[in-house]
Order: sequence, then structure tokens, then C-alpha cells
Amino acid sequence: TLDHWFTKHLHKPDIQIVPPPEAPTPQLIAEAMAFSISKTQESGRKLKVALFPIPIGPDQWIPYTIHLDSRLQKISVTVEGENSNISTTHIPLRFITDHTTRLLINTEPLALDLAPLSGGRVILKAMPGDQHWSHSFVTAFAFGVILAVIWGLTCGLIAGGAYTMHIFVDQWGYKGCALLWPFSQRRYSGYQWVKADNNTSADRILAWMAFLLIAGNIIHITATPVTEFPSIIQILLFGGAAPLAAFTLTKKRIIAS
Repeated sequence: TLDHWFTKHLHKPDIQIVPPPEAPTPQLIAEAMAFSISKTQESGRKLKVALFPIPIGPDQWIPYTIHLDSRLQKISVTVEGENSNISTTHIPLRFITDHTTRLLINTEPLALDLAPLSGGRVILKAMPGDQHWSHSFVTAFAFGVILAVIWGLTCGLIAGGAYTMHIFVDQWGYKGCALLWPFSQRRYSGYQWVKADNNTSADRILAWMAFLLIAGNIIHITATPVTEFPSIIQILLFGGAAPLAAFTLTKKRIIAS
């Protein structure tokens, strides 16, 4: 909740880029990005930008990708579809990115922070929520202390530990976090253990095992003394590890055949 929903609603954009579904040309998106960068340099202050997806139905969107080339000072936009359209816009002023050169806008708005730097440059910061309090070890410690005072030491340790684990999981990739906010605004690089082409399975497995652990805790809290329930270890083993092993073996046999 703190990671996505809460921080998303705290991000109030100064500029909203909303491609029209009737004619979602990549040139318009590229020009809107160029305008946002120029506006940031002219105003001399940080601007918040929101990139919105292209809706074509109640639960359908056309994804598009923005490629940021700070070396050649150009922005390329690709709108996916049967015939993918690509447009490129050159920017006369210098811009840099903090950690990513490729932005994918699919089903939800993507937040950007644009800030002026010395020498007339502009820096683009994607997913700015990760650079502040929501991904800081200081926040995790404070969260644990507050809950420990309210509900006891055990609750505080579990809450603070879970929050810290969430930060470590986000660090497995490339985006990085501001681990020592508010004492430092530095964005520490991710560990780069999980790449974009193979992190989907890892995320789903981790989420499923976490769900099993939560379900096991709920079962034991609500259990009556006369009823036998499986242990936490049994739930994780038979609900997670065993099906995962069977699925992995079956998948390997199908690929081999």
C-alpha cells in the first residue's frame, strides 16, 4: 500500500501527458516529453509529470515505450500495435536520466520528476517514490518502533522486518532506492540480480509464498483447540515448494520433448 497506492496519490503532476485514443501518434508523445523538459529548464524548478496509458476499452490499453538517449539528446517513442509506430524528437538542451533509459507505459500512469541542474541540464527521475521515504531503512525502523510501542515488541519486529525485506526485494533489480532517506537523497543502485526478462516468475513465486504464509497465520489464529490444522511448514511445503518442483520438472520435460 505504501509502495504504490499511497505514493501514487501523493504525486500531484504539474504536467499530464494523455495520448488521445483516437489518434495516439508517437510524435505527439515525444513532443510532449520535449516540452516538459524545456519547461523544467525554463522555470528553474522541479516539475512533476504523469504519463498516462492509451485506453481502448474498459480494461484494454495500447502500450507505448519512451526511449531516452541522453548522449544524442533525443527521445524516441514507440506505440505498440499491429503496425508499431516510431517517432523521434531531438532536444536542443541537455538532459540526463538517473537510472533508466526506457519507460514502458502499459496499464497505469507512470510518474516522473524533472529537476533542473547546473549548466542548463535537466535530470529525469522515473518512479520518484522509490527515491524518498517509502524505500528507506530509516522508515522501516521507525515503522517497527511505532508498532512496537502500540502493539508490543513482537509486532514491531515482524512489521519492521517485513518492511525491510520489501526494500531488499526491490533492490534485487536495477532501479535502486534511497536507502538512507532523509539523511541522504542518494539513490543506491540495485543489486542487478534479477533482470527484466526473467523477474516475472520470481515475483509470482515470492508473492504466492507470502500469501501462503499469511494464510497459515490466519488459519492458526482462528483455529479451535479441538480441530487439527496443518502447520506453517506443511502449508509452505505442500502449497508452495512441492507444486513448484512438479511444475518445474513438467516444464523441462515438455521443452525437451
